[in-house]
Amino acid sequence: NDLNELRKAVADKASENNSSNELQEGYNLLLNQLKAANEELDVRKEEVLMLKTQIVNSTKQSENINHI
Repeated sequence: NDLNELRKAVADKASENNSSNELQEGYNLLLNQLKAANEELDVRKEEVLMLKTQIVNSTKQSENINHI
């Protein structure tokens, strides 16, 4: 996924440059923020999938009741 590739690229760049502590901390902060955003996105995707499943099940139940 693009977010993971970006995170890896930033980490690799930081280690290549042997950068100062301040720059390294900036990269680490960015990486942590990207990781948190990616985890939140995964949670939201799961929630959307569950909601879609509930909608489909509800629609099927409603159709079955209407056909009786």
